[in-house]
Amino acid sequence: MNPFIILSNINFLIKMFDKSSFYLKKKTEQKYLHLLHLVIISKYFKKISLKKKDGIFNYFFKKIVKKNNARTLFLCYEADNLKAQSYYKRNNFKIYKKINKTFFLKKDF
Repeated sequence: MNPFIILSNINFLIKMFDKSSFYLKKKTEQKYLHLLHLVIISKYFKKISLKKKDGIFNYFFKKIVKKNNARTLFLCYEADNLKAQSYYKRNNFKIYKKINKTFFLKKDF
């Protein structure tokens, strides 16, 4: 394994300690869910239309929120991830907070 990749991942994890749920408002503390990472295997998604991709993600987000008895979903992405940014704009996620180069987004279900 490449040592640079290991060090960059450790650096990323250390930076994540600053991005805790501490920043959430008191009124939402009871019923929220914060997904830290969403991994997509692109070879299965390349031939699917954008509308279907959005539908698949929204379906799973709703299922995850419902299964965890939450009302609000919080996600985050790095500012240089333009594909994530366009998805969240299309699907009406609201920017909740910005910390360094990370945007925290919120969507109520």
